[in-house]
Amino acid sequence: MTNTETLNSANEKRRSGRNEEADVIYNRLLSLEPNNTDYIFNKALNIINTNPNLALDLFEKVIVINPDLIHTYRNICILSEQTGQHKRGLEIFDNYLIQHPENIEVVYEKSALLGNSGDPLNSLLLLYKVIEYCYSNECPASLDISQIIQDIALSKTNLRNQTTSSYVFDETLYEYYNDKTLIELSYELPEAQKIFGNENYYFGDGKY
Repeated sequence: MTNTETLNSANEKRRSGRNEEADVIYNRLLSLEPNNTDYIFNKALNIINTNPNLALDLFEKVIVINPDLIHTYRNICILSEQTGQHKRGLEIFDNYLIQHPENIEVVYEKSALLGNSGDPLNSLLLLYKVIEYCYSNECPASLDISQIIQDIALSKTNLRNQTTSSYVFDETLYEYYNDKTLIELSYELPEAQKIFGNENYYFGDGKY
């Protein structure tokens, strides 16, 4: 049996809930090729429910070996939230985005983790970047515009729930949506002066 056939066998066992048997096979494969990202990724999937911390370690190892395996970042987002390791997950995203700032799929995953970590403001700013990209370019197959709009609405709700008279204005979005009806919304932003200075700002909310 080839290694590919052996991996397929392990994956079938994993999908059928025979995780311990699958793990034995993944370990055997990894003993032959310890840096094979397919083996590492599938072993991580196999232990997500039983050992999420180790699964996160393995997903991080995958992108250390190959940072362009974009589908791995969604699992990192989920597990960083599940294990309460938001800071670690955000550092992983930042390290990638320093080199690839326009990878909109990773930007989206970072926005999700920011929102889950209690930072709806910066989550919303990234979501605006994502929605602007998707309206200006071909949206990646992994992203759904209707879901992004729902995420924007949720981030706005979280900000509104803090209730204040501080305002934020996204100039780029205003210019992009200047042919649409814009709605000015105010939010509670305790860190507004630190982030934006003393000026008043607004979010431009286009009618999608």
